[in-house]
Amino acid sequence: MKLPLIATLLCNACFTTAHYTFAIISHNDGPLSDPWTYIRNVTTGWAFSEDNINNYEPYYDLYDDNVRCGRGAATRPAHKTLSVNAGDRLAFFATQRDHNMVERLVGVYHEGPGQAYLSRAPHDDLDRYTGDGDWFKIGSITTKSDSKWALTEMPSSCGTDRWLEMNFTIPKTTPPGKYLMRVEQLFPLVPRFNNTQFYIGCAQLDIKGLGGGTPGPMVKFPGEYSIWDPCGYSS
Repeated sequence: MKLPLIATLLCNACFTTAHYTFAIISHNDGPLSDPWTYIRNVTTGWAFSEDNINNYEPYYDLYDDNVRCGRGAATRPAHKTLSVNAGDRLAFFATQRDHNMVERLVGVYHEGPGQAYLSRAPHDDLDRYTGDGDWFKIGSITTKSDSKWALTEMPSSCGTDRWLEMNFTIPKTTPPGKYLMRVEQLFPLVPRFNNTQFYIGCAQLDIKGLGGGTPGPMVKFPGEYSIWDPCGYSS
């Protein structure tokens, strides 16, 4: 996986301490799911805290298993598995928890690329699958121009004109089976060593269709990224 990295492309969004996760999903522009129905929950995983300070913070450790699905999520099955057809579109919505512990849509605050990967569960046993197998990329949201990322084109006043979700399409030739779908949004905060923020979520999917494709190239998480990559991720 190699994204085009433009040397002059610096984050020019207004800086904020607000962070988010991806807890809600929509299938083919349908209704929004309840939070954490099909996506593995990070808020009850590793380093859980009542105010979610740890859980909603971005991830930095590219060599830890939590880079697969977010803090504690790889080992915590979702409540349900979403049945989809190859060729369907899925939207992942950025959310935060308010003071009443309710998830609310907030939009993608931080500029940077978004990507999606699939990994089929061995023997189609999703509940036991921790994402330690092979992954293949199915989509990227990269740049709008030589000086702007496509995600989060904020006005200079730091208003609310931002993407609420990231959209990806399941390739039509994806072999049928049960998969984890991993989405990530990266925020290259400043051009400093190991400073890129990762916002990660994993949905459980039962993909149906005729198949026929040969997914690849395959990568591992951790393993796909190195802190020696430009801006902390592969370019």
